Amino acid sequence: MFLHSIWFRFLARALPVYASHVLARRFVTPPASRPALSSEAKELLEQAECGAVDGVDGKVRYYRWRQGGPRLMLVHGWGKKALDMAPLLTGLLARGYDVTVADMPAHGSSEGRTASFREWIIALRLISRSAGRWNCVIGHGYGAFAAAMAIREDLPQYGAALNTHRLVLLACPDRASDMLGELASSLHAPAETVVRAEALLGQRLRMAIGHFSASRAVRHFKGQLMGVHDAEDTRVPLADFAAIQAGQPLAERLLTTGLGHHGLVSDPQVIESIIDFMEVGQRILVASPYR
Repeated sequence: MFLHSIWFRFLARALPVYASHVLARRFVTPPASRPALSSEAKELLEQAECGAVDGVDGKVRYYRWRQGGPRLMLVHGWGKKALDMAPLLTGLLARGYDVTVADMPAHGSSEGRTASFREWIIALRLISRSAGRWNCVIGHGYGAFAAAMAIREDLPQYGAALNTHRLVLLACPDRASDMLGELASSLHAPAETVVRAEALLGQRLRMAIGHFSASRAVRHFKGQLMGVHDAEDTRVPLADFAAIQAGQPLAERLLTTGLGHHGLVSDPQVIESIIDFMEVGQRILVASPYR
């Protein structure tokens, strides 16, 4: 990343307009690395029904484990794929839930080389058409952010809003502009480069990037909301968790310690707390059980 930042600073000075295009492109390009499935994930995949919807840039593939219980949808994070949520998925299936999870646009087996919030939101809404109303939607990281955006009623240009009784946000970022700012900071991008990149992304999103905020999205959510965050998450700051909680003060909240960003989706106590939230429907935890 250090060498990338040196190269980018040179580019921003020599070709400032082109540098803005590079920054905007980087923001919507997932990592090229796609690790092989674990043995647990392969076994789960063999048991799933496979389907696909026509997304903005090609097929978006999803998997469903049809059981008699309430219908849930899981949404993986940026640079991940559906079966990376295998530990959480396994826990839910053991309780009899009917679970759907997709490889989001430009991830896993789905098509596309780049993807923005727009493509993810549209994909979630398309997959949800046949579900009616989900019992719960559970998202992690970027997937949590996309799920929060997908419930918004004021984005009709992206299709009908996702309908769910409950929403669980794991390590959810609050503002899209902060996500872009973090990438720009890592590259030491000049402020004017960031402003131009925001304008370019606005063209793709069909609205200003500042319009995308998880705390704003949950403000009018009529269902039950649970937020989960780890105090040592280096990817999404704790301040984002606080902002989302302020946006929806009735939300259930679980603050852990020592799991980081990715550990939330595989931790047994977190999984059990999510299941309790769905099954009991009452305030679960205010203080962390890890202290």
